[in-house]
Amino acid sequence: MADRLLIFRAPARGQGMGNMLQGLATAMLLSEQYGRTLCVWWKLFEHGYARRDGSACPSKAEVYAPLPSSQTALLAADAWLELWDSGPTTPEREWRRVLASSARAVVVVGNLLLAPSHRRAAAFESAFTPTEALAALLQRERARRRVAHLRVGDVGESARRGIFAEAGAWRSLRAHLPRDTYVVSDSEECYRELRGFASPAWGAQPHSASVQSIAASSTSIIRSWAEWNVLRQSTILFHTPSAFSETAWLFSSSIESRCVLHNTSALRACTKQLDTSDTWDYSSSERYEL
Repeated sequence: MADRLLIFRAPARGQGMGNMLQGLATAMLLSEQYGRTLCVWWKLFEHGYARRDGSACPSKAEVYAPLPSSQTALLAADAWLELWDSGPTTPEREWRRVLASSARAVVVVGNLLLAPSHRRAAAFESAFTPTEALAALLQRERARRRVAHLRVGDVGESARRGIFAEAGAWRSLRAHLPRDTYVVSDSEECYRELRGFASPAWGAQPHSASVQSIAASSTSIIRSWAEWNVLRQSTILFHTPSAFSETAWLFSSSIESRCVLHNTSALRACTKQLDTSDTWDYSSSERYEL
């Protein structure tokens, strides 16, 4: 087994791809800070990405030991850390102590995002490379300069619906979103309402929390990663509040300007900036209260 591992394990607590990517970003940061080799045990991630140095991580058989009288397995890791932005979580003083210790294998689970303004594109691209399946799809999905990720979400999650909490959301988007914007959404309704905009040929993909299941097809998983990469490779990104979009920005080296569509006022303010040569980052809801 390699010296001093930090193993990021996902999924957990029914969280989607974006939340788990937040956890991966934190795991990457902590592995650097504490001199640990980062390993990723996340089946959905493994559909889209592989480590550039595949030999650096042990197999699960090296870290898990079967119990003699049971079909379950005992984690042979020295520590298990829960790092979440809400709910039960390992206290910071404890997880820092464990990571700094001589424990050989530390497993990290959770969606806590440390240093949210610290972008990690270089670290991500040096550590991971697209799988053959994802690379083949990305060759057909060319990079787009201007992209909008419009997650319609559920009516019950008003805090995360952004502009879609407004009755006239579709009208506002048709009026103010630049016509050369490439639209990515979780909703077929979105593609119908914005049918004049370019979008993925395969239509709406299910929310990534449901794609995490074993029953999900590999095609849906690869398409989800391809959509995330379209966001990540854009230059200007519009998006509703979503960890999926936020992590695309976090791991991007190409996004120069982004706009979180909290409401119509945010959309208007951002589109007014498109005629300038300045970059901008409108991610705060406080600036755009109606």
